[in-house]
Amino acid sequence: MNQVIHFSLKEIKKSGLDIKFLKFNNVKVDVRRKSEKPANIELLKKMKLAPLPIGGQKKAKKAISPKPAKIEKEVEEIKETEKTPVDKPVSKEEVKSEIKESKITKLEDLEGMEPKYLKKLTDLGIDTPLKLLDEDFKELAKLISSTQKLIKSWRAQITGEE
Repeated sequence: MNQVIHFSLKEIKKSGLDIKFLKFNNVKVDVRRKSEKPANIELLKKMKLAPLPIGGQKKAKKAISPKPAKIEKEVEEIKETEKTPVDKPVSKEEVKSEIKESKITKLEDLEGMEPKYLKKLTDLGIDTPLKLLDEDFKELAKLISSTQKLIKSWRAQITGEE
């Protein structure tokens, strides 16, 4: 009857071997065991173990190159995105002309515009959607005790970006 021996960390240390080296050679290690037996230390020293490969790890698997058809498809997609015009910066005049066409003409028409926000905005001198767009949304959020997300949603509603 063959008995499987599990070596403790103390035994491995006393034998002068490395745990990674032993695990590479499928030697059983019991990290919970605290005892050390001189017979096990001698056994470890006498074992004929295979050396680790260069670099200390097993050979890496060969990288599989993608199929040519897949690469060609990706190249075509990239070319298509390059053909589409890049969004140019929009001037305030263009935004204002879009707002004139927009349904939002008063601050009261905005979704999420509560009376408390409306009062705070009018106290700050912001009484039209155009004036709301001119303000910094971060500062405005602090001034009216609101979230930046809410102010961004108002801006989106005004510009029609929803």
